[in-house]
Order: sequence, then structure tokens, then C-alpha cells
Amino acid sequence: MRSLKAAAVLGAGAGVCHLVLAFTDVANPLLVVTMLGLAGLCVPCTVRLWRRPSEQAATTMLFLTAVMILAHTAIIPAHNHSSVTTLPPDATAMSTFMMLPLILDLAAAVQLALWLRRHHRSNPPTFAVHLNREATEPS
Repeated sequence: MRSLKAAAVLGAGAGVCHLVLAFTDVANPLLVVTMLGLAGLCVPCTVRLWRRPSEQAATTMLFLTAVMILAHTAIIPAHNHSSVTTLPPDATAMSTFMMLPLILDLAAAVQLALWLRRHHRSNPPTFAVHLNREATEPS
């Protein structure tokens, strides 16, 4: 259960980062709405995982962190050695800060995946038991 609480804290951290990012460029309303939406997605999963940790809450949060990771990797500019550009100090600091939610999401995803793996090893899914029972029962 501690790993689920740790994942909830990491998810809350990613949500806070999205809130901060929402208000860094208020001139861009699309960015503000997107960041507030992403922060809003973090809240229900984080709260549910903290208050009532369960397999369903862990699976939902793992799915959403995977979506967030894919979204972040899609917006991060490709690493290109052919053209060297220097960014202003503010842009460098902001791009570094934009990596923080990605790092928090990756850490949360690892915590959740490890917990789900341990949980499934100690509690195999019940539908598999029913399938095996039906296959072995004489007709």
C-alpha cells in the first residue's frame, strides 16, 4: 500500500506542476485550458488512490500516466544535432520545468506497475479460475 500512496503523491506533484504551467503563459488560452485539464485529470485518481487504494484505482492511474507520458513525449521537441540553437535563460528554465511532470509521471507509472505485478502474483484474477473450472467439469 505504501507504493500506491507514493504513486498518489507523485501524481499530485504532476498535477501541481500542470497548475503552475497553466499560469506561466496566460496569453495563450489554449495552453491554460490544456494545463488546467491535465491538472484536473490528476485530482480524481490521486484522491481515490490515496483514500481507498485498489486495483481499479491503480490501473486507472497507470493508464492515465501512460497517456500523459505519451502526450509529453509528443510535445517535447526532437533532439537534433544538425542545427545548434541557443535558448534564452527563461526558455531553458521553463523547458526544464516542463520535464518535471514527465519525470513524476514516469516514477508513478513504475510504482503502479510494480504494485500491480506484486498484487497479481499474490491474487490471481478470479475469471481465470472460473474458466479453468468450466473446462475441467464434465458435461
